[in-house]
Amino acid sequence: MSAPDPSDPSGAPLTLPQGWTLVRRVFALALKSHAGRIGWIAAISVLIALAPALAAWLAKEMIDAVVAAAADPSSSALRNAALGFAAAEAAVLGALVMLRRVLGYYKTVLHAELGYTVGQTIFTKTAALDLSTLERAEVQQQITLARQSAASRPFSLINRVIDAGQFIVTLASFVVLLATFSHWLVAILALGGAPLFLGELRFSEAAFRFYTGRTPDMRARSYLEGLLVSAGAGPERIHTGSTRALRDRHGALFSALFTEDRRRMGRRAFLGAALIALSTAIFIAGKLWVVWAAVLATITLGQMTLFIALLKQGQNTATNLLASFSGAYEDLLYASNLYALLDREEAPRSGTFTHGPAPGDGYRLEGVSFTYPGAARP
Repeated sequence: MSAPDPSDPSGAPLTLPQGWTLVRRVFALALKSHAGRIGWIAAISVLIALAPALAAWLAKEMIDAVVAAAADPSSSALRNAALGFAAAEAAVLGALVMLRRVLGYYKTVLHAELGYTVGQTIFTKTAALDLSTLERAEVQQQITLARQSAASRPFSLINRVIDAGQFIVTLASFVVLLATFSHWLVAILALGGAPLFLGELRFSEAAFRFYTGRTPDMRARSYLEGLLVSAGAGPERIHTGSTRALRDRHGALFSALFTEDRRRMGRRAFLGAALIALSTAIFIAGKLWVVWAAVLATITLGQMTLFIALLKQGQNTATNLLASFSGAYEDLLYASNLYALLDREEAPRSGTFTHGPAPGDGYRLEGVSFTYPGAARP
C-alpha cells in the first residue's frame, strides 16, 4: 500500500481502501498481542449493543400493560404482565452496567498489551535500519511521530472500530423498531447525525496534519526549553549571555504555533455548535411528529414513549458513531506514518570488520568529520 505522508500537510487524504488496509494491519498487531481478548471484547460489545433496544421495547410493553391494568383493575393477569415487564427491563439495565464494567477491564488490559507490542515493533525496526537511513531527517520524523503515540493511537483505532461496530448494531436494532411506525423516522435518524459527522471529519484531518506538519517546530521548542533549564547547557548559556535570546526564540515559536492552533480550534468550535443546532432541530421535528401521532391516538402511549426514547438514544448513538469515524481518521493517519516506517526497506549491512587494527584497544576517533548533504563545509 502506498500511504500518504502524514507529515506533509499538503499530502493527499487517505482513501477508503488505504484506510481499510491500515485497520486490518493494526488489528493484526492487536491479535498478536492477545487474540482471545479481542474475541471477548467483540462478544461483550454485541451484547451491549443490543441491550438499549431491548430495554426500550420492554419499557414500551410495561407502559401499555400499566395503562391496560389501570383500565381493568380486576385483571390480575394485566397487573402481573406489567410487573413482569418492569422486572425484565430492570434486569436488562443491570446486566448492561455489569457488561460495561467487564468490557472496560478487557479494554484496559488490551491497551497496555498493544502499546507494548507496538513499541517493540518500532524498536525492532529501527534496530534493523542502517546508519545512513537512521540519519535522514524524514526517517527521524517518522520515528518521532511513531514513538510519541505508540501507546495510545493504535489502541484508540482498535477501540473506535469496536465502538463503531457496537453503535452500528445498536442503530440497526433502533431502525427495526422505528420502521414499525414510519420509514421517515429512520430517515430523520440518519439525517440528524450527518451534519456533525461531516464537520468533525473535515477538522480531524486538519488537526492531525497541523500537529504532524509542525513537528520540527515543536521539537525545536522542546530543545530550547532544555537549553534554558538543563544543568548541562547551563555553563555555556550563562557564560555566553544567551539566555534572553533563547527565551525570545522560544516565545516566538510558541506564539506562531498557538496563533495558528487557536484559529483552527475556533473554527471547529463555532462550526460544530452550528451543526449541533441543525442536528437537534431535525430530531425535535421527529419527536413532535411522534407526540402528535399519540395525541391523535394513532399510536399507544407505550409506542410514543418507545419512539421518543429511540429517537433520543438514536441521536446520541448516531453522533457517537460518526464521531468514532471522524476520530478514527486521526488514528489512521498515525497508522499511515507507522507503517511507512515499518515498511522501509532494510539495507544489508556492508561492514565486515569485527575489531580494529589493535584488538582490545577500544574506540579511537581520528580524522573524523561529517558533512551534511548539500552543505559546503564539514
